[in-house]
Amino acid sequence: MRNLFEERIKNLFEDRIRNLCTKAVAAKGPELQSVLSDLRTALHEHAEFLQYVTVGVTRDVAEKTSSSNAAD
Repeated sequence: MRNLFEERIKNLFEDRIRNLCTKAVAAKGPELQSVLSDLRTALHEHAEFLQYVTVGVTRDVAEKTSSSNAAD
């Protein structure tokens, strides 16, 4: 993770997903469908966040690489 803020956000996503998984195991009937819908949404949001972080890290590496190459 690039910084503490991103690490905290990642942990919040993971805690929410863990909580929803626990609820899904215990849920029955219509409640299960609701929990699974929430879980699907949480997983999608987490994937989008990870893509955002990956783009930032990739950009940082590319900038450092081109700066390093320019210094050579």
